[in-house]
Amino acid sequence: ARPCQGRGREFESRFPLQIQRKRRSYERRFFLRKKRRAMAGGSMKIICVPLSRGAMSRLDTDTCTDADLLDVQLDAEEFEAVWRSGLFTQANRALALNIDEYEDERILGTVQLAAFSALVSACIQACPEVGALLKVEAQVRTALELDTGVYFFF
Repeated sequence: ARPCQGRGREFESRFPLQIQRKRRSYERRFFLRKKRRAMAGGSMKIICVPLSRGAMSRLDTDTCTDADLLDVQLDAEEFEAVWRSGLFTQANRALALNIDEYEDERILGTVQLAAFSALVSACIQACPEVGALLKVEAQVRTALELDTGVYFFF
């Protein structure tokens, strides 16, 4: 058997169609995130809310347009301030998430969004000097109103 050589025909001929599709889907998501980060200056962190259920499904398949999403960007200083506030650590524990500087994560569903909203509100009260928490709160509120989700591309 010849070794797999990435995207070449060797890969496509050795694996079933389902695995090929999953790999292509992963590659599309990876390149979309890479493109978004490059557009954001590389070090920007993006918190994104799809504006409809259709936009959510298009985001999952990487066919969405910029008009489908409401993006908020956090620069390095804002991200660090939000991280120090403890919001992401609390959310990771309470909601079984993995929001991290090198991970992409999403919060879906009214119950999880409401719980995350309560965590954000508590962090705003505890750390009123962190203005970036207000950006996060606005995104969560929008997701709750639209019944979509919040996506973190870090």
